[in-house]
Amino acid sequence: MQSKTQLTANEPILVDGIECPMCKEQIWSRYGHDFRRCPCKYCFVDGGRSYLRYGWGDKDIPQALWVKPLEIKIDATEEIRDYEEKARKAKEERDKKNEDRTWNR
Repeated sequence: MQSKTQLTANEPILVDGIECPMCKEQIWSRYGHDFRRCPCKYCFVDGGRSYLRYGWGDKDIPQALWVKPLEIKIDATEEIRDYEEKARKAKEERDKKNEDRTWNR
């Protein structure tokens, strides 16, 4: 597995994901506990590169509409952008917690 720092822009990488049989959108999870739904909310993925967990809403659907896993080729630029966004949000949460502690003293 490649580390994030070794990726370069426009380098294609393979990720585990699914294609929604209803809206045909390909979705994948970027990191562990990153729960994602397709736009029509029919199916979901989770687990990032650690594992692939996927499912859909109704257990009594025809087999033709079952979700099947697949490998999706994505541009590394998107993976890098998602990783940087996650890091930015984590920093904002840390800063907010630190600010709250300052006000509570």
